Amino acid sequence: MPKVVNHFSASIISTPADLMNGYKLRHKIFSEALGFEPKAESGMESDQYDIRSIHLGLSKYTAPHTAEFPIAYARMILPSKNGQSGPLPFEVVYAKDAGPLKAFARLGKAKPFEVSRICKLPSTPPTGILYLQFCTIALAQKLGLTGAVIMVQPKFAGRLQDAGLQVKQIGPKVDYHGERAGYWVPSVQRSFARRHPDLMRAANRDMERSLETILLPA
Repeated sequence: MPKVVNHFSASIISTPADLMNGYKLRHKIFSEALGFEPKAESGMESDQYDIRSIHLGLSKYTAPHTAEFPIAYARMILPSKNGQSGPLPFEVVYAKDAGPLKAFARLGKAKPFEVSRICKLPSTPPTGILYLQFCTIALAQKLGLTGAVIMVQPKFAGRLQDAGLQVKQIGPKVDYHGERAGYWVPSVQRSFARRHPDLMRAANRDMERSLETILLPA
């Protein structure tokens, strides 16, 4: 894991051109490669949640902004303001399952957001995806968001736990773009920070650098 610090740099996507590149990467993975989403003539995959999201992109540490940016992508779907923005995807997936919805309701005061559409170029090492997840935690702390829900494969959740993150399953496995389950990831990760201080410093540094250019949804 320490190699991640000197291999990658993450930033908040802050220009329309970079955002379109993020949508193109999503299309390559979720529409063309996996077939989870319909193909679009524009070559970009986007949905109704993007307007209320913060978008993060990964680049190589030695080449922070090349034509390939981003080489990996993730978005943070922000909590609904007074219910005006509608439910998060997690709530939609478990709409008919009282257990996960009750667990989610208990998180209400915690301002939960959702991390989704995590993807990367085939040439990007898997550690790049993990670093983006760490950056969502660093950014959430700065924005006063106390945790995220994620809909991921149990194997990916296990990788986050192996890396030292506190991850709690709050929803059963469902058939949603393959077998996935809902998990809660607190933004305060003291054990992880003690275990990987350099990594958290790097994530905080990257998010702080681009915080002023953040494109916050209205």
